[in-house]
Amino acid sequence: MAAAVEPRWRQATFIQDVRSRVSASQLTRFQKMYTEPFFVINVDPVVPALVRMRLTVSGSQQATYVVTLQSTGLFKCSCKDAIMTCRRNGCVCKHVCFVLYRVLRHEGLDFFDNLQLTPDEVGSIASRASQIQIQEVDRSNPPHVAPRPDQLHFDFCHSKRPHQIEAGDDCPICFDALLGSDVLRFCPECGNGVHRTCIVKWMEHRSTCVYCRSKLWSNYRGD
Repeated sequence: MAAAVEPRWRQATFIQDVRSRVSASQLTRFQKMYTEPFFVINVDPVVPALVRMRLTVSGSQQATYVVTLQSTGLFKCSCKDAIMTCRRNGCVCKHVCFVLYRVLRHEGLDFFDNLQLTPDEVGSIASRASQIQIQEVDRSNPPHVAPRPDQLHFDFCHSKRPHQIEAGDDCPICFDALLGSDVLRFCPECGNGVHRTCIVKWMEHRSTCVYCRSKLWSNYRGD
């Protein structure tokens, strides 16, 4: 089996290329996608007219922000920095950087010249966003915490049929590598793995498995 190719954002030369290309204010925000935790909480399956993609992301706190790609190739984010500061400084916020380069694996740096994607890039990015495997929110079944979550610890740590983690497998919540992490949890229903910290963050906002919509995760408290 051929070795998995590291995504561009993880390659050592990428940050060097970014540093030589962008302003200081933009570089500060870009570098935060390496030093701060980010999680994708939702991908809207249906978006309004003139919108090609809309994702909900979260950080270390419980607050969530909506990142939107318009058909014009411009990004919007609902965070305070994007609304009040980035527009004035001619840059994009850390959430847009995370979504564009880490989640959607965009490789080009021409985006930073005008902070706008080309029509072809918009189509490509929207197509990738539609393939992200995050299940629709099930609002009819709110999370429920089991009275004895310790009884479920073994199942989440060692699913009865866990999928083998291989090079190139990324967490569907933070979009960082799964291989090499010894703190994983596996869905007892589908056997797919996620980072423990990611599923804890996920359960702050959702009640079902990120892969299969199993409700077993609603009993998980971060063991």
